[in-house]
Amino acid sequence: MSQSNATTTKISDLFQGKAGVSNLYNKSLKLVQSNVIGATQSSLDQLKIYYQSCSISTQDLLNILYVSDSAFAQSFKQIISHQKINASVNAPTQAEIDKSYGIFFACKKISSPSTDDYLQLNKEISTLYADRYTNKLMLSSMTQTNFGEDFFRNGTLEDSPFDLLYDIQQVGNVMFE
Repeated sequence: MSQSNATTTKISDLFQGKAGVSNLYNKSLKLVQSNVIGATQSSLDQLKIYYQSCSISTQDLLNILYVSDSAFAQSFKQIISHQKINASVNAPTQAEIDKSYGIFFACKKISSPSTDDYLQLNKEISTLYADRYTNKLMLSSMTQTNFGEDFFRNGTLEDSPFDLLYDIQQVGNVMFE
């Protein structure tokens, strides 16, 4: 039973350890979440490299993606809630978001950004992030074809009224914990 609390990063890990009953449902959910977190981190790292001449921090990227990309904001909320990371991690404040935009516009030498400048930057960063995220997630899940991500099996009820992994996790919790 203690195996159900271990973090799983590969499908083969689901079947390692002592023979016995364990909560495969919870392990499956953790595998999907691990893929999402890994793809997010890798994408942010690649964006930092892309913008290396601008001294952009990961926090600046997070701030702008949080307001410009609703799918990213949803993933960010899931990471915080499911991984139970440091309680001081919250959604960015408007002041933090404004500061991050200021850093990007200073790098692009735009002193008085217009609404179009904001829209252009949002589109640019969201597109670059989405391309890298999709590529990394696809590569990380190619060997795990049963663990894709979509509205009805991503482990949360926040983006749809029904979710298979969430329901299975609840069954696993009742049966094995």
